[in-house]
Amino acid sequence: MRTKSSSRSVAFFIARRYFFSKKRTNAVNIIAIVSVLGIALVAMAMVCVMSVFNGFEAFTDDQLSDLTPSYIIRQKDRTPFLPESVAIEGSRVLTGQAMADFEGNATPVILVGVDSLYSRIVPIERYTLEGTFDLGDDQVPATVMGIGVAADVGAGSGYLSPLRVTVPKRIGQISTVLPMRSFISRDLYISGLFRTDQPEDDSRIYLPLATVQQLLQYPEGEVSYIARTTPYEGTLPEGFEQLTQREQHPEVYRVLVVEKWVSAMLLLFVLLLSLFSVISTLGMLIIEKEDDTATLSVLGARPRLIDSIIVLESWLLSITGTVLGVATGVVLVLLQDRYGFLRLGDGSSDFLLDAYPVVLRLSDLLGVVVVILLIGWFSSRIAYRLFRRSSNTPQAQEN
Repeated sequence: MRTKSSSRSVAFFIARRYFFSKKRTNAVNIIAIVSVLGIALVAMAMVCVMSVFNGFEAFTDDQLSDLTPSYIIRQKDRTPFLPESVAIEGSRVLTGQAMADFEGNATPVILVGVDSLYSRIVPIERYTLEGTFDLGDDQVPATVMGIGVAADVGAGSGYLSPLRVTVPKRIGQISTVLPMRSFISRDLYISGLFRTDQPEDDSRIYLPLATVQQLLQYPEGEVSYIARTTPYEGTLPEGFEQLTQREQHPEVYRVLVVEKWVSAMLLLFVLLLSLFSVISTLGMLIIEKEDDTATLSVLGARPRLIDSIIVLESWLLSITGTVLGVATGVVLVLLQDRYGFLRLGDGSSDFLLDAYPVVLRLSDLLGVVVVILLIGWFSSRIAYRLFRRSSNTPQAQEN
Protein backbone atom coordinates (compact mmCIF):
# COMPACT_ATOMS: atom_id res chain seq x y z
CA MET A 1 0.00 0.00 0.00
CA ARG A 2 2.84 2.35 0.78
CA THR A 3 4.39 1.69 -2.62
CA LYS A 4 1.13 2.40 -4.44
CA SER A 5 0.51 5.52 -2.36
CA SER A 6 4.00 6.86 -2.91
CA SER A 7 3.78 6.09 -6.65
CA ARG A 8 0.52 8.01 -6.90
CA SER A 9 2.03 10.93 -5.02
CA VAL A 10 5.02 11.00 -7.33
CA ALA A 11 2.78 10.75 -10.42
CA PHE A 12 0.55 13.57 -9.19
CA PHE A 13 3.56 15.75 -8.33
CA ILE A 14 5.05 15.29 -11.80
CA ALA A 15 1.68 15.80 -13.56
CA ARG A 16 1.10 18.98 -11.56
CA ARG A 17 4.54 20.31 -12.46
CA TYR A 18 3.90 19.54 -16.14
CA PHE A 19 0.52 21.23 -15.98
CA PHE A 20 1.67 24.50 -14.42
CA SER A 21 5.17 24.75 -15.83
CA LYS A 22 5.87 26.60 -19.04
CA LYS A 23 6.40 24.25 -21.97
CA ARG A 24 9.31 24.51 -24.32
CA THR A 25 6.98 24.60 -27.30
CA ASN A 26 4.66 27.60 -27.11
CA ALA A 27 2.00 25.79 -29.17
CA VAL A 28 1.53 23.32 -26.29
CA ASN A 29 0.64 26.20 -23.96
CA ILE A 30 -1.82 27.64 -26.45
CA ILE A 31 -3.51 24.29 -27.11
CA ALA A 32 -3.71 23.59 -23.36
CA ILE A 33 -5.42 26.94 -22.77
CA VAL A 34 -7.82 26.30 -25.65
CA SER A 35 -8.62 22.85 -24.22
CA VAL A 36 -9.39 24.22 -20.77
CA LEU A 37 -11.49 27.07 -22.16
CA GLY A 38 -13.38 24.69 -24.48
CA ILE A 39 -14.26 22.38 -21.60
CA ALA A 40 -15.20 25.36 -19.41
CA LEU A 41 -17.45 26.85 -22.09
CA VAL A 42 -19.33 23.59 -22.65
CA ALA A 43 -19.64 22.95 -18.90
CA MET A 44 -21.03 26.46 -18.39
CA ALA A 45 -23.50 25.99 -21.26
CA MET A 46 -24.68 22.63 -19.90
CA VAL A 47 -25.29 24.09 -16.43
CA CYS A 48 -27.19 27.08 -17.84
CA VAL A 49 -29.29 25.12 -20.36
CA MET A 50 -30.29 22.40 -17.90
CA SER A 51 -31.13 25.03 -15.28
CA VAL A 52 -33.40 26.84 -17.77
CA PHE A 53 -35.27 23.63 -18.56
CA ASN A 54 -35.56 22.96 -14.83
CA GLY A 55 -37.02 26.44 -14.48
CA PHE A 56 -39.62 25.82 -17.19
CA GLU A 57 -40.49 22.52 -15.55
CA ALA A 58 -40.97 24.25 -12.19
CA PHE A 59 -43.06 26.96 -13.89
CA THR A 60 -45.21 24.28 -15.51
CA ASP A 61 -45.68 22.68 -12.10
CA ASP A 62 -46.83 26.03 -10.71
CA GLN A 63 -49.22 26.53 -13.60
CA LEU A 64 -50.65 23.05 -13.35
CA SER A 65 -51.03 23.40 -9.61
CA ASP A 66 -53.42 26.30 -10.27
CA LEU A 67 -55.16 25.16 -13.45
CA THR A 68 -55.30 21.41 -12.99
CA PRO A 69 -56.97 19.56 -10.13
CA SER A 70 -54.48 18.05 -7.73
CA TYR A 71 -56.14 14.66 -8.18
CA ILE A 72 -58.84 13.29 -10.43
CA ILE A 73 -60.72 10.01 -10.30
CA ARG A 74 -61.97 8.60 -13.57
CA GLN A 75 -62.64 5.35 -15.37
CA LYS A 76 -59.61 3.76 -16.98
CA ASP A 77 -61.35 3.70 -20.35
CA ARG A 78 -62.18 7.43 -19.91
CA THR A 79 -65.92 6.92 -20.39
CA PRO A 80 -68.43 8.96 -18.33
CA PHE A 81 -69.85 7.43 -15.16
CA LEU A 82 -72.25 8.20 -12.33
CA PRO A 83 -70.47 9.61 -9.25
CA GLU A 84 -72.73 7.51 -7.07
CA SER A 85 -70.93 4.43 -8.37
CA VAL A 86 -67.74 5.43 -6.53
CA ALA A 87 -69.27 7.45 -3.66
CA ILE A 88 -66.34 9.88 -3.54
CA GLU A 89 -66.70 13.57 -2.77
CA GLY A 90 -65.30 16.21 -5.09
CA SER A 91 -66.14 18.54 -7.95
CA ARG A 92 -67.92 16.88 -10.86
CA VAL A 93 -66.64 17.61 -14.37
CA LEU A 94 -67.82 16.54 -17.82
CA THR A 95 -65.75 17.25 -20.94
CA GLY A 96 -66.40 16.97 -24.66
CA GLN A 97 -65.65 18.48 -28.05
CA ALA A 98 -67.73 20.99 -29.98
CA MET A 99 -67.66 23.78 -32.57
CA ALA A 100 -67.96 27.34 -31.31
CA ASP A 101 -69.33 30.04 -33.62
CA PHE A 102 -69.49 33.78 -33.04
CA GLU A 103 -70.95 35.97 -35.78
CA GLY A 104 -69.76 33.61 -38.52
CA ASN A 105 -66.30 32.89 -37.08
CA ALA A 106 -66.00 29.26 -35.99
CA THR A 107 -63.33 27.22 -34.20
CA PRO A 108 -63.20 23.78 -32.54
CA VAL A 109 -63.25 23.88 -28.74
CA ILE A 110 -63.15 21.59 -25.73
CA LEU A 111 -66.21 21.88 -23.49
CA VAL A 112 -65.59 21.70 -19.76
CA GLY A 113 -68.79 21.43 -17.78
CA VAL A 114 -68.23 22.14 -14.09
CA ASP A 115 -70.31 22.46 -10.95
CA SER A 116 -70.25 25.23 -8.35
CA LEU A 117 -67.53 23.47 -6.35
CA TYR A 118 -64.99 23.57 -9.18
CA SER A 119 -63.68 27.10 -8.53
CA ARG A 120 -62.81 26.08 -4.96
CA ILE A 121 -60.66 23.21 -6.18
CA VAL A 122 -59.13 24.93 -9.24
CA PRO A 123 -58.68 28.72 -8.72
CA ILE A 124 -59.45 29.60 -12.33
CA GLU A 125 -60.79 32.97 -11.19
CA ARG A 126 -57.21 34.06 -10.58
CA TYR A 127 -56.53 33.88 -14.32
CA THR A 128 -59.71 35.62 -15.44
CA LEU A 129 -58.54 38.38 -17.76
CA GLU A 130 -61.84 40.07 -18.59
CA GLY A 131 -65.24 39.90 -16.92
CA THR A 132 -65.87 37.34 -14.17
CA PHE A 133 -65.93 33.57 -13.83
CA ASP A 134 -69.73 33.41 -13.86
CA LEU A 135 -71.37 30.46 -15.63
CA GLY A 136 -74.93 31.60 -14.95
CA ASP A 137 -77.49 28.91 -14.13
CA ASP A 138 -79.35 26.11 -15.86
CA GLN A 139 -81.97 28.48 -17.29
CA VAL A 140 -79.56 31.19 -18.50
CA PRO A 141 -76.13 29.57 -18.89
CA ALA A 142 -73.01 31.57 -19.66
CA THR A 143 -69.49 30.65 -20.68
CA VAL A 144 -65.93 31.64 -19.83
CA MET A 145 -63.43 30.99 -22.65
CA GLY A 146 -59.72 31.07 -23.14
CA ILE A 147 -58.15 34.14 -24.69
CA GLY A 148 -57.02 32.05 -27.68
CA VAL A 149 -60.58 30.92 -28.42
CA ALA A 150 -61.80 34.51 -28.12
CA ALA A 151 -59.16 35.66 -30.61
CA ASP A 152 -60.12 32.94 -33.09
CA VAL A 153 -63.81 33.86 -33.12
CA GLY A 154 -63.40 37.60 -32.50
CA ALA A 155 -65.40 37.63 -29.26
CA GLY A 156 -65.03 39.21 -25.86
CA SER A 157 -66.71 39.34 -22.48
CA GLY A 158 -69.92 41.34 -22.27
CA TYR A 159 -70.66 41.21 -26.00
CA LEU A 160 -74.37 41.38 -26.82
CA SER A 161 -74.18 38.63 -29.45
CA PRO A 162 -74.10 35.12 -27.97
CA LEU A 163 -71.61 32.36 -28.65
CA ARG A 164 -73.22 29.39 -30.35
CA VAL A 165 -71.91 25.97 -29.35
CA THR A 166 -72.76 23.06 -31.68
CA VAL A 167 -72.15 19.34 -31.22
CA PRO A 168 -73.26 16.35 -33.34
CA LYS A 169 -76.03 14.24 -31.86
CA ARG A 170 -74.68 11.30 -29.95
CA ILE A 171 -78.05 9.55 -29.81
CA GLY A 172 -80.61 9.36 -32.60
CA GLN A 173 -80.64 9.16 -36.36
CA ILE A 174 -78.70 11.44 -38.70
CA SER A 175 -80.89 13.35 -41.15
CA THR A 176 -79.53 13.63 -44.70
CA VAL A 177 -82.46 15.79 -45.80
CA LEU A 178 -82.07 18.35 -43.02
CA PRO A 179 -78.46 18.03 -41.83
CA MET A 180 -78.89 20.63 -39.08
CA ARG A 181 -81.20 18.25 -37.29
CA SER A 182 -78.19 16.03 -36.75
CA PHE A 183 -76.67 18.63 -34.45
CA ILE A 184 -77.50 20.18 -31.10
CA SER A 185 -76.78 23.88 -30.57
CA ARG A 186 -76.93 26.19 -27.59
CA ASP A 187 -76.44 29.96 -27.39
CA LEU A 188 -74.46 31.25 -24.43
CA TYR A 189 -73.40 34.72 -23.41
CA ILE A 190 -69.72 35.28 -22.70
CA SER A 191 -69.18 36.37 -19.12
CA GLY A 192 -65.39 36.28 -19.02
CA LEU A 193 -62.05 35.40 -20.61
CA PHE A 194 -59.11 33.66 -18.98
CA ARG A 195 -55.43 33.58 -19.95
CA THR A 196 -52.80 31.13 -18.78
CA ASP A 197 -50.23 31.11 -21.63
CA GLN A 198 -50.95 27.38 -21.86
CA PRO A 199 -52.59 25.29 -24.64
CA GLU A 200 -55.88 25.54 -22.73
CA ASP A 201 -56.16 29.17 -23.90
CA ASP A 202 -56.62 28.06 -27.51
CA SER A 203 -59.23 25.38 -26.99
CA ARG A 204 -61.03 25.37 -23.65
CA ILE A 205 -64.33 26.96 -22.67
CA TYR A 206 -66.14 26.49 -19.35
CA LEU A 207 -69.90 25.91 -19.14
CA PRO A 208 -72.35 24.76 -16.46
CA LEU A 209 -72.26 21.00 -15.94
CA ALA A 210 -75.96 20.56 -16.73
CA THR A 211 -75.58 22.42 -20.06
CA VAL A 212 -72.77 20.13 -21.23
CA GLN A 213 -74.77 17.07 -20.16
CA GLN A 214 -77.66 18.27 -22.33
CA LEU A 215 -75.45 19.10 -25.32
CA LEU A 216 -73.67 15.73 -25.22
CA GLN A 217 -76.89 13.87 -24.43
CA TYR A 218 -75.58 12.21 -21.30
CA PRO A 219 -77.99 11.26 -18.51
CA GLU A 220 -78.22 13.80 -15.71
CA GLY A 221 -75.42 13.23 -13.24
CA GLU A 222 -72.87 11.51 -15.52
CA VAL A 223 -69.37 13.00 -15.41
CA SER A 224 -65.96 12.45 -16.97
CA TYR A 225 -64.07 12.67 -13.68
CA ILE A 226 -64.22 13.83 -10.07
CA ALA A 227 -61.72 16.55 -9.11
CA ARG A 228 -60.20 16.65 -5.62
CA THR A 229 -57.60 18.66 -3.72
CA THR A 230 -56.50 15.67 -1.61
CA PRO A 231 -55.81 12.08 -2.65
CA TYR A 232 -58.45 9.46 -2.04
CA GLU A 233 -57.02 7.02 0.49
CA GLY A 234 -59.59 4.30 0.09
CA THR A 235 -59.79 1.47 -2.42
CA LEU A 236 -61.18 2.51 -5.78
CA PRO A 237 -63.75 0.29 -7.50
CA GLU A 238 -62.51 -1.94 -10.27
CA GLY A 239 -61.99 -0.05 -13.51
CA PHE A 240 -61.27 3.30 -11.85
CA GLU A 241 -57.97 5.14 -11.39
CA GLN A 242 -56.62 8.18 -9.56
CA LEU A 243 -54.27 10.54 -11.41
CA THR A 244 -51.93 13.21 -10.08
CA GLN A 245 -51.29 16.50 -11.89
CA ARG A 246 -48.30 15.13 -13.80
CA GLU A 247 -50.16 11.99 -14.75
CA GLN A 248 -52.96 14.13 -16.16
CA HIS A 249 -50.56 15.94 -18.51
CA PRO A 250 -47.85 13.41 -19.42
CA GLU A 251 -47.32 14.97 -22.85
CA VAL A 252 -46.29 18.34 -21.36
CA TYR A 253 -43.54 16.86 -19.20
CA ARG A 254 -42.51 14.42 -21.90
CA VAL A 255 -41.77 17.33 -24.23
CA LEU A 256 -39.81 19.18 -21.53
CA VAL A 257 -37.75 16.11 -20.68
CA VAL A 258 -37.04 15.31 -24.34
CA GLU A 259 -36.01 18.90 -25.12
CA LYS A 260 -33.81 19.03 -22.05
CA TRP A 261 -31.89 15.87 -22.85
CA VAL A 262 -31.68 16.57 -26.58
CA SER A 263 -30.05 19.90 -25.72
CA ALA A 264 -27.74 18.14 -23.28
CA MET A 265 -26.77 15.59 -25.96
CA LEU A 266 -25.98 18.37 -28.44
CA LEU A 267 -23.72 20.04 -25.89
CA LEU A 268 -22.16 16.68 -25.11
CA PHE A 269 -21.38 16.32 -28.82
CA VAL A 270 -19.65 19.69 -28.71
CA LEU A 271 -17.75 18.47 -25.66
CA LEU A 272 -16.64 15.40 -27.57
CA LEU A 273 -15.32 17.67 -30.31
CA SER A 274 -13.25 19.50 -27.70
CA LEU A 275 -11.84 16.08 -26.85
CA PHE A 276 -9.53 16.43 -29.85
CA SER A 277 -7.87 19.50 -28.38
CA VAL A 278 -7.28 17.62 -25.13
CA ILE A 279 -5.77 14.71 -27.06
CA SER A 280 -3.57 17.12 -29.01
CA THR A 281 -2.37 18.72 -25.78
CA LEU A 282 -1.52 15.38 -24.22
CA GLY A 283 0.09 14.11 -27.41
CA MET A 284 2.36 17.12 -27.76
CA LEU A 285 3.17 16.92 -24.07
CA ILE A 286 4.10 13.24 -24.41
CA ILE A 287 6.39 14.02 -27.36
CA GLU A 288 7.93 17.01 -25.58
CA LYS A 289 8.59 15.03 -22.39
CA GLU A 290 10.10 11.95 -24.06
CA ASP A 291 13.51 12.75 -22.59
CA ASP A 292 12.03 13.12 -19.11
CA THR A 293 10.16 9.85 -19.55
CA ALA A 294 13.36 8.10 -20.57
CA THR A 295 15.12 9.51 -17.51
CA LEU A 296 12.33 8.32 -15.22
CA SER A 297 12.50 4.90 -16.82
CA VAL A 298 16.26 4.69 -16.24
CA LEU A 299 15.73 5.72 -12.61
CA GLY A 300 13.42 2.75 -12.15
CA ALA A 301 9.96 4.21 -12.83
CA ARG A 302 7.51 1.48 -13.76
CA PRO A 303 5.28 1.69 -16.84
CA ARG A 304 2.24 2.17 -14.61
CA LEU A 305 3.79 5.30 -13.09
CA ILE A 306 4.37 6.83 -16.54
CA ASP A 307 0.84 5.92 -17.52
CA SER A 308 -0.53 7.54 -14.34
CA ILE A 309 1.21 10.82 -15.15
CA ILE A 310 -0.62 10.99 -18.50
CA VAL A 311 -3.97 10.17 -16.90
CA LEU A 312 -3.50 12.73 -14.14
CA GLU A 313 -2.42 15.37 -16.65
CA SER A 314 -5.64 14.75 -18.60
CA TRP A 315 -7.70 14.97 -15.44
CA LEU A 316 -6.02 18.22 -14.43
CA LEU A 317 -7.05 19.70 -17.77
CA SER A 318 -10.60 18.38 -17.38
CA ILE A 319 -10.95 19.36 -13.72
CA THR A 320 -9.66 22.88 -14.34
CA GLY A 321 -12.09 23.40 -17.23
CA THR A 322 -14.93 21.81 -15.26
CA VAL A 323 -14.39 23.96 -12.18
CA LEU A 324 -14.19 27.15 -14.25
CA GLY A 325 -17.22 26.23 -16.36
CA VAL A 326 -19.46 24.98 -13.55
CA ALA A 327 -18.58 27.92 -11.30
CA THR A 328 -19.28 30.41 -14.11
CA GLY A 329 -22.52 28.63 -14.98
CA VAL A 330 -23.70 28.65 -11.36
CA VAL A 331 -22.93 32.37 -11.06
CA LEU A 332 -24.82 33.16 -14.28
CA VAL A 333 -27.81 31.08 -13.17
CA LEU A 334 -27.91 32.82 -9.79
CA LEU A 335 -27.68 36.24 -11.46
CA GLN A 336 -30.49 35.28 -13.87
CA ASP A 337 -32.62 34.11 -10.95
CA ARG A 338 -31.92 37.31 -9.05
CA TYR A 339 -32.07 39.95 -11.78
CA GLY A 340 -33.61 38.21 -14.82
CA PHE A 341 -31.32 39.95 -17.34
CA LEU A 342 -32.15 37.37 -20.07
CA ARG A 343 -35.74 38.32 -20.85
CA LEU A 344 -38.55 36.79 -22.85
CA GLY A 345 -39.47 39.12 -25.72
CA ASP A 346 -38.87 42.84 -25.59
CA GLY A 347 -40.50 43.34 -22.19
CA SER A 348 -43.70 44.80 -23.68
CA SER A 349 -45.48 41.44 -24.18
CA ASP A 350 -48.10 39.96 -21.87
CA PHE A 351 -46.24 36.76 -21.03
CA LEU A 352 -46.75 35.36 -17.55
CA LEU A 353 -42.95 35.17 -17.42
CA ASP A 354 -40.83 38.27 -17.95
CA ALA A 355 -37.51 36.40 -17.95
CA TYR A 356 -36.24 32.88 -18.47
CA PRO A 357 -36.83 30.88 -15.27
CA VAL A 358 -33.90 28.94 -13.82
CA VAL A 359 -33.58 26.27 -11.14
CA LEU A 360 -30.25 24.81 -10.04
CA ARG A 361 -30.19 21.11 -9.21
CA LEU A 362 -27.29 19.36 -7.57
CA SER A 363 -27.92 16.22 -9.61
CA ASP A 364 -27.36 18.17 -12.84
CA LEU A 365 -24.10 19.65 -11.56
CA LEU A 366 -22.84 16.24 -10.48
CA GLY A 367 -23.84 14.79 -13.84
CA VAL A 368 -21.88 17.46 -15.72
CA VAL A 369 -18.79 16.88 -13.56
CA VAL A 370 -18.90 13.08 -13.94
CA VAL A 371 -19.38 13.23 -17.72
CA ILE A 372 -16.49 15.63 -18.25
CA LEU A 373 -14.15 13.63 -16.00
CA LEU A 374 -15.00 10.45 -17.88
CA ILE A 375 -14.27 12.19 -21.16
CA GLY A 376 -10.97 13.37 -19.68
CA TRP A 377 -10.09 9.78 -18.80
CA PHE A 378 -10.93 8.57 -22.31
CA SER A 379 -8.81 11.40 -23.71
CA SER A 380 -5.80 10.14 -21.78
CA ARG A 381 -6.38 6.60 -23.06
CA ILE A 382 -6.60 7.74 -26.66
CA ALA A 383 -3.59 10.03 -26.37
CA TYR A 384 -1.57 7.24 -24.79
CA ARG A 385 -2.35 4.82 -27.61
CA LEU A 386 -1.75 7.35 -30.37
CA PHE A 387 1.46 8.93 -29.12
CA ARG A 388 2.99 6.96 -26.31
CA ARG A 389 3.06 3.62 -28.05
CA SER A 390 4.57 5.11 -31.20
CA SER A 391 7.47 6.77 -29.43
CA ASN A 392 10.91 5.24 -29.43
CA THR A 393 11.63 5.80 -25.76
CA PRO A 394 12.94 3.00 -23.59
CA GLN A 395 9.54 2.99 -21.98
CA ALA A 396 7.87 2.06 -25.26
CA GLN A 397 10.49 -0.58 -25.97
CA GLU A 398 9.98 -2.10 -22.56
CA ASN A 399 6.24 -2.38 -23.29
